[in-house]
Amino acid sequence: MNIVHIANFYGPKSGGIRTTLHHLGKEYNKSGHSFTYIVPGGSLFSEVTPFGLKITVPSLPLPFSGGYRIIKSNKQIKKYLLAPNCKSVQWGIITNSQHIQLFRKH
Repeated sequence: MNIVHIANFYGPKSGGIRTTLHHLGKEYNKSGHSFTYIVPGGSLFSEVTPFGLKITVPSLPLPFSGGYRIIKSNKQIKKYLLAPNCKSVQWGIITNSQHIQLFRKH
């Protein structure tokens, strides 16, 4: 199974969310699953890490935060998950503190 996690506040240095994603990725990989994590950054790129596939999406800088960024919108993430070259995501949940949306890829 391909498991995808989406996380804001994945900073350039160590932090709780970063540490958690890395730990989850290691455990998913040990269990035979593939792991993709989508995090905010300065530009769109992907890289294979020891924890899984890391996809960085262009995001807004969070002032006075030491380098953290915020993913612009749920629409931005949905666009990547529903892209024609994304073959593995069939169901997904996008959430923030104000909105939860379930979608299905056709």
